[in-house]
Amino acid sequence: MRVGLYTEKEAFLPLQEEWNRLLVSSPSDTIFLTWEWQSLWWEFFGRGHRLLLLTARHEEELVGIAPLFYAHEDIIRLVGGTEISDYLDIIALSGHEREVWSAFLAYLLEECSWDTLDLHNLPAASPTREVLLSLKEEYGLKVAASREDVCPLIFLPETWEGYLQMLDRKQRHELRRKLRKAQREAQVDWYLVSENADLASEMEKFLDLHQRSSPHKDQFMDQTMQRFFKAMAKSAFEAGWLRLGFILINGLKIASLLCFDYGDSILLYNSGYDPERYRALSPGVLATAHCIEEAIQQKKKVFDFLRGSEEYKYRFGAQDTEVYRLVISKV
Repeated sequence: MRVGLYTEKEAFLPLQEEWNRLLVSSPSDTIFLTWEWQSLWWEFFGRGHRLLLLTARHEEELVGIAPLFYAHEDIIRLVGGTEISDYLDIIALSGHEREVWSAFLAYLLEECSWDTLDLHNLPAASPTREVLLSLKEEYGLKVAASREDVCPLIFLPETWEGYLQMLDRKQRHELRRKLRKAQREAQVDWYLVSENADLASEMEKFLDLHQRSSPHKDQFMDQTMQRFFKAMAKSAFEAGWLRLGFILINGLKIASLLCFDYGDSILLYNSGYDPERYRALSPGVLATAHCIEEAIQQKKKVFDFLRGSEEYKYRFGAQDTEVYRLVISKV
């Protein structure tokens, strides 16, 4: 197996056609590992770091990608960082994960200077944990695995009524009560940004609602993050992955969800709402309920709230799946 190294900022371009084709044939298929997401993340957040993008080929076929970078002088991490990419991993052709990791480890040990390989946000289903633990003695490595966070999921039934029956009695009653209250006291509509919409304008409204939501969100959404969100939304929109929805109450956009439609899942990536208007009508609950109902109608299998154990996710019936951190160091 032949390993290639790309270090320049333009390194993603030559791999564009092959990247996603390999991704959909791997067990780590997620929007956060698409060529679009990875190249944009590097464009906006890679400045000041050294790229270490490795490829593995069997003859001429691309069978592995390790999108890595030097986070610090001797610490290597996955492109995507630790904060805004909820699932990360290497990309390996399904069934060849051990061979691909073996090739990458041999290359890193022989050709690169490093002390720690610090892998964040590995999904529970990723083969990477098991593979690296099985290879550690062969390559003289120490591997420490720990649970980093949770991603609550809803495994969706075939109908909205079936979903409601999944909830415990109290939460089912509360959700129905809030939906009835809003419909009784106001004109409530769920609006999904369409192909013909002015996405730039819609994103400005989303960002406004996001920043209004809390001081923490306002601080998070600095100028660089705003530019990334706009570029990311445009890229996902063009690929058919973006689901940007708004709750309108009496004609005003009060709450918004930025979701991704990827594979058999809807992923709720971020949200915003106006805390000064119609708070008694629970606009965030309305938006989430409409989004879940729409996912069921689209025959999706999973509604993924992504990282974080916020209480509201469990009120909607979500169950935890874990994400892991692996710290690999030389013995």
